[in-house]
Amino acid sequence: VKKARAHSNFGFLNERKSELFGVNYKLNEFNSEIGNISLKKWKSIRSKYFKIAKYYKKNLKSKKISFLQNWGDFWISSTLIIKSKNNLIKNELTKKFDKQNIQWRDWWGAGCHREPSFLNHCKKKSFKNTDKLAKTTIGIPFHIHLKKSEIKKICYIINSI
Repeated sequence: VKKARAHSNFGFLNERKSELFGVNYKLNEFNSEIGNISLKKWKSIRSKYFKIAKYYKKNLKSKKISFLQNWGDFWISSTLIIKSKNNLIKNELTKKFDKQNIQWRDWWGAGCHREPSFLNHCKKKSFKNTDKLAKTTIGIPFHIHLKKSEIKKICYIINSI
């Protein structure tokens, strides 16, 4: 059962480390129906995401942190990944977020090519871009219920670096 669950959750066993080949099989019929209903509301939800993105872009002034290319202008997602100029800035930022109890995600970990399931079964190649992104990016709070005051606080911390 544990192995089957891992295969259905990106190969993660006990940690957020892909140890087995896996995919995202966690969607059941109930969740699928919620997805269908949500698609009917997507235009409105998408508009809210763009509005929140615009507020982030207005308040984030740091030259050391950037958004992914064209994010919030031409495309949007339900996640917000920011990119720092280097891993030292990323580390400083995550420490400040931790101090202020602001959740963040090391979005790509060290890169999927470093996960045990890939190391054991895939040819070794150079993944320079993946390595750079893994060292310099994090996911920060982004959802349609995020308040302007919360965005200002997050941007204040980012701008202080």
